[in-house]
Amino acid sequence: MQRLHSTSSSIRSSDSSDYSSGGGSSSSIGGGFGSGINAGLSGGRKVLVAGGGPAGMLAALAMRMRGLEPVVFERQESVGIGADGEPQFAALGGAVMLSGNGLRVLARLGLLEAVLAASGGAGPKDMVFARMDGSGRVRRPQTTRHLATTSSTAPLSLALSAGGGSSPATTSVDAVGRPVQILRSSLQAVLMRACRAAGVLMFPGKRVAGVSQTARAVRLDFVDGSFVSGDFLVAADGIRSTVRTAVFPGLPPADRVGVGFLGVYDLLVDEEGSGGALPGSVASSSGTSGHRKDPLALYMSPLDSSIMHTVECERDGVGAWMIMQVRGASDPDAAAIAAMAGADASWRPYEDLPGEAARLAAVVESWGAPRALTDTVRRAHRIAPVHMYNLPDMPTLQKGRIVFVGDSGHGTFPTHGQGLNQALEDVGVLYELLGHFPGFSRGDHTSVLAVYDA
Repeated sequence: MQRLHSTSSSIRSSDSSDYSSGGGSSSSIGGGFGSGINAGLSGGRKVLVAGGGPAGMLAALAMRMRGLEPVVFERQESVGIGADGEPQFAALGGAVMLSGNGLRVLARLGLLEAVLAASGGAGPKDMVFARMDGSGRVRRPQTTRHLATTSSTAPLSLALSAGGGSSPATTSVDAVGRPVQILRSSLQAVLMRACRAAGVLMFPGKRVAGVSQTARAVRLDFVDGSFVSGDFLVAADGIRSTVRTAVFPGLPPADRVGVGFLGVYDLLVDEEGSGGALPGSVASSSGTSGHRKDPLALYMSPLDSSIMHTVECERDGVGAWMIMQVRGASDPDAAAIAAMAGADASWRPYEDLPGEAARLAAVVESWGAPRALTDTVRRAHRIAPVHMYNLPDMPTLQKGRIVFVGDSGHGTFPTHGQGLNQALEDVGVLYELLGHFPGFSRGDHTSVLAVYDA
């Protein structure tokens, strides 16, 4: 039985030391998408957001909706600027599942309908749990019924719908009924559009190098030598958070406990295509279909700590999978895993796609997986490594004027399916607290952050 290893030599690097907004030793950032970030930001309302993933973008939107002035700093370089002025990023990651708790926050912030439009609506009725070879199948219904219906009343008029409309969501979480499956990149696009419509500035290519704060302000220093100051800081920079290390240098770092891979493949396969239909696929009247009979499933080999998760994203026209293998510190492979490409390699697609697809398919086949699963690996048009981490509990999620959301403060293992949803919940709590304490920028921040941390 083969074990997973990440091959760092073929990972595409997107790092760059050339930044368009500031640079050089001790230079203050003053530009970005046509306007300086220091202009018009005063009165204790300037919020720096470290991290432009889903958690960071939603946090920025929530802050903006409460009258604050957030600015987002994302370490990933953009690949260009779109016609609408939005920075464009390479598609990263695979599929994410938005459960009832996450959907409730999206509804509260007026984003639920946009997400439903981008995802195609509620996901599969059942999730299948099975052994790696497909035996011992158990079906569990998917539902959001345990959460109360939450209507959305967003105070800002945001262009959120697929057609560019500007009405807040009116669909309830209970009406959706089941968790939503969506590509991470599609969810990110929804959040980027909403932030752009709300006037949130974002600076790509800004890697945090250090953090400092006084009783009145917070400062972020970046790897390129530039810096920026603000009144507050939201740390949303992931499970290997630079902000967390800087603010709490005595806390143990996140431990690498395994390795995994994300893959994305096309659902619909042309009847005359090179591979034909996937074994176990469903036939359609319009031709051969790549849809699997179980669109949401988790295959496991507990004795070997091997897992494969599969999901179909209808609106995106793709399927996605994650394969992972957990290895503790005492395992012979632990040292090799720790010496892999490192955190900077995570999420970056492999350039040698055919070779990597064939290698991973052979690994999954050696686990005893049926051909229907191994073929989804062979058909992948994007594969990226995602290292598995365990984050020791933090004693607090805030310090002074800095607050942590999502994986930066409480990273969870991917098998829980709650990392993103709990990050959304963090943002939802902050949003509600800011509504209860309208004097946040005038001194109430101590109360807000204390309650958030309770």
